[in-house]
Amino acid sequence: MKETLKQELWDIWNAKTGSLSKNREESINGISGQIYWEYDYIIDNLPPFSNDGSYTFAVIGCNGGRMLSDLLRRHCRCINIDPLLDPSMEDDIKADLDEKLAEKLNDLETRAVICFSVVEQAENRKRLMQNLDLIEAPLILTFQFGNEPPAFEKQLTNKSLYEMSSVIKNHYVSRFEKCPILEENSKGKRWPVGLLLLPA
Repeated sequence: MKETLKQELWDIWNAKTGSLSKNREESINGISGQIYWEYDYIIDNLPPFSNDGSYTFAVIGCNGGRMLSDLLRRHCRCINIDPLLDPSMEDDIKADLDEKLAEKLNDLETRAVICFSVVEQAENRKRLMQNLDLIEAPLILTFQFGNEPPAFEKQLTNKSLYEMSSVIKNHYVSRFEKCPILEENSKGKRWPVGLLLLPA
């Protein structure tokens, strides 16, 4: 199933970017390469599921996640939760993730929760992580990470990542991976990081 998703992602990506290459590795670079890496990381870390529509995933925040949820909806149920969302489908929820929505996702036996470059954008990162921690499912996060002091306005550092993660009680780190493609300016560097948290 994952290879099918990756091929479909590549087909969509080619159509959107106009890339003529048939080789992912040859054409993935720069900022767009970082973004593609995040999609690829998320697909890699999805738990196994079948193509019968009986599985539910949740995407928290649609910052780049809309394309991913549209892709997942070809094969399963996917719930989008975002306060800036313009609900166009029954499973699009215009709201911040809170305790009530976390409970709803548990009732639906959600297989995994995805946050695509969302946590670094959150006004209250600890509250977001506390509510994510209530969901009894794997949490697949990607975010911009870099040196201290931050080289970019929206990025996590060792300090802010520690502070954000200190509230997690019900999950543990299973995988932590850095994108090989860097972005830099005169202040420093940043790169996407993928974090997989599994229920304890």
